[in-house]
Amino acid sequence: RGFRGHEVEDAEVLVSYTKGLSKHLKRALRRRQAIEPWIGHMKQDGKLGRCYLKGVIGDQIHATLVAVAHNFRTILRKLRLFCIKILGGIGNVVLPGFWKIGLLEQAA
Repeated sequence: RGFRGHEVEDAEVLVSYTKGLSKHLKRALRRRQAIEPWIGHMKQDGKLGRCYLKGVIGDQIHATLVAVAHNFRTILRKLRLFCIKILGGIGNVVLPGFWKIGLLEQAA
């Protein structure tokens, strides 16, 4: 269940799957659980590490840029796979042994 905030003062720690939570809080916790893997990937792959920008606005700008870069990588990956499918289809019609060249096998 993760960190429960031992000895934390002046803050309420919400733990999912506990009794007595309202529907709104349960929905918010489910949303947080859905977002946390994305944040983990952005920390690992997208360089959401140390922020060299100043202040709260710098933190917001940094997080926004990392999210944009993550979405851009996702779009490029899908576009690359789409192009591979198109080139593979054209290659099989025009050149039957097109996949044996080895250029598209590495990308797929």
